[in-house]
Amino acid sequence: MPIILIILIIAIVIIFVIAIAIKKNKQTEEPKNSKIKLDIPVKRTRLLTNVEASFYQALKEVIPPQKSITCKCRLEDIMSVENGPQRQSFRNRIKSRHIDFVIFTPESGYTDFAIELDDSSHQKKQDEDEFKNSLFQKIKMPLIRIKVQAKYNPDELKKIIDENTAK
Repeated sequence: MPIILIILIIAIVIIFVIAIAIKKNKQTEEPKNSKIKLDIPVKRTRLLTNVEASFYQALKEVIPPQKSITCKCRLEDIMSVENGPQRQSFRNRIKSRHIDFVIFTPESGYTDFAIELDDSSHQKKQDEDEFKNSLFQKIKMPLIRIKVQAKYNPDELKKIIDENTAK
């Protein structure tokens, strides 16, 4: 057997062994973006309170099938601050706030109207309520405020929605 053929076979075997070693090393390496600490003290919570869940069930009965409901939607997901010198400051005021329920059309992705459930804490948050009201007026989208109740009547809810969304 010629010496060149033997050297070629040895070189192929060495390359093959190196390739396997590299592959095993990559599999055992920690991904670069997995440096996030896993000892963050978090726990699972409910998305909706009992009152919100009750309202959601009634709302599902009155919303037409071609519409969808999203819960606890961030304001920044349904509106954006226009460019300008104070854009970031204004954006900071809306980015962590949410609205209780948003009704939208999945085909277009556009929102139709929003609903806020007002409980006793809203007495203390009048500035917050006025802030949200003014934002929704600005984007010309109905924001319906409904007082918290133990149980919701779908017929009454439909009437309130119809009165506030009639064009």
